[in-house]
Amino acid sequence: MDDKFQPIVQEAVHLIWKHNDAKSREKGQAMLRRAAEDGDAEAWALLSLTYLGAPWVGENSNFEKDIAEAEHCLKKSLSEGSSVGLLAILARRGLYPTEEYDFWNYWADERETAVVEMEEYTEGDGSGEGLAAYLLGMAYLCGGIDILTGKRLAKKERQQLAQPFLEHARTQGIRMNFHLEEMTTPCDSAYWRLKLWLQNGMVITFDHYDEEEFQAALEIMEDTYKTIELYHDKDYLSVRQTEENYELHAMLNGQAAFRREESSEQVLCLLQSWHKGKTDLSSEDWQNDDQAVQYVKWQRYLDKAEVCKNRDDIEEMVMALKQAANMDCGKAMVRLGCYHQEKREKDAAKQWFLQAIKTEAHDDVKDACYYLGCLEDGPLAVQYLKKAAEMGAASAWAKLGNCYSQGMGTPMDSEKAMTCYQKGADLGDYEALYVMACSCRSEDGTWQDIPKAISCLRKVVSEENDWQNEARLLLAQVFMAQNPGKNADRVESLLAETKNAKYFPGWLELAHYYKVHGRIYQYGQDMDALIKAGYEPAIKEKEDMYRGSEWSILF
Repeated sequence: MDDKFQPIVQEAVHLIWKHNDAKSREKGQAMLRRAAEDGDAEAWALLSLTYLGAPWVGENSNFEKDIAEAEHCLKKSLSEGSSVGLLAILARRGLYPTEEYDFWNYWADERETAVVEMEEYTEGDGSGEGLAAYLLGMAYLCGGIDILTGKRLAKKERQQLAQPFLEHARTQGIRMNFHLEEMTTPCDSAYWRLKLWLQNGMVITFDHYDEEEFQAALEIMEDTYKTIELYHDKDYLSVRQTEENYELHAMLNGQAAFRREESSEQVLCLLQSWHKGKTDLSSEDWQNDDQAVQYVKWQRYLDKAEVCKNRDDIEEMVMALKQAANMDCGKAMVRLGCYHQEKREKDAAKQWFLQAIKTEAHDDVKDACYYLGCLEDGPLAVQYLKKAAEMGAASAWAKLGNCYSQGMGTPMDSEKAMTCYQKGADLGDYEALYVMACSCRSEDGTWQDIPKAISCLRKVVSEENDWQNEARLLLAQVFMAQNPGKNADRVESLLAETKNAKYFPGWLELAHYYKVHGRIYQYGQDMDALIKAGYEPAIKEKEDMYRGSEWSILF
């Protein structure tokens, strides 16, 4: 991909963002329009900025502000695979649900690749890259890159990453306002705002949208969104998807209500009705008794706690959780227990978990038992883990299996241990699946049931979890035992993933793989990197390599 704008686009950028007169800017806008209609996806992205008004195009311009046209241009650009279109979007907001489709279609959900492609437009000395650098700097500054990658950065880190791109834009002569607070568009309070809670806990809010976004959001909700919400002042309608149905929480004129819907079509109708101002909590489908009101209020405090956590406001997060806990919310109690457990405040954690056990919600009691089982020692740990496992906690089965296999709090019993691991694996627990795969290898290192091991390990490596890298290494070893020639690419790919994740045992295995296949230079490079990182097995391997050699005196 060429990392420079074509000449007509570069000239348009020069006229619009490097001049300070309306006539030049009008000419530049016309050139962008012509390039866009001739098929230049980057031109569509830059054209969108000209419809945002000051300060995106300066004070002295006659451009008519038209948010709808700006959004149209952005979507057109992104649908044609423009990295600059993605930049222009993330400099102002996150992706609309309909834009998520276009993103997946072009980048195949490779978000890191998208960032690399965006950065390519900021390199070199061409005039056009200055504007791209500005957009990338703003995307870092306002959190757009965080939303794209799902990796939450601290405010100071975002500023540090943004600074070189904004400085590059300055050196290129881009006349643009560099203050984030002056780049945002004030919200029209007469409208319902659309808030999308991503699965990673981050939040995107839209002031301008159409009803098409509701349908797209519902279609991708399971993979992308925790919650779809319409809100205005203190009123709101929020939608969550569970395994069985959709949960709808509402607050209208101080009245709280709750309902469940199985049909996404019915949920869509409700969102569209509220968007049009046709709000109503009087039908029999809405539950507004004391329990429903309490449930809705719980969730509001839990949502607030998550927002506070995402912006590193831990004090406010704890306060919101305590407010929910004081209303007998077991989920808030469990989260407070986990908070204190992470701080190694065992007594405080234990008190919150014990309090959660006394609540009524099945999942909250189950989770509290599980965490108490992990917190306690001896027979008490086994007691809590058994209860959690019997209530359906997949991870509890694996921990209980560890108790039986190691004789912790209960007599050692390998048969009971394997039964527990199998039950955990059946429920999809990653640790249990990993242990079941390990059980397919005998003490002498030979594999007894390769298909079963591969099946278990593929489930573990399929998504990010605490056992993913161990499973990658073990799966590579299974493939080498099965058919080293046929599986060579699979083996190298899995080991390379452990290296990228800085999982040293897998990285060392990759170095050995290179050595066996005669790729000595790569072996040496990886060994040097592991030694520099202080990985003891690699250090010892190099020491043993030269010990007794006539060259040993040199090392």
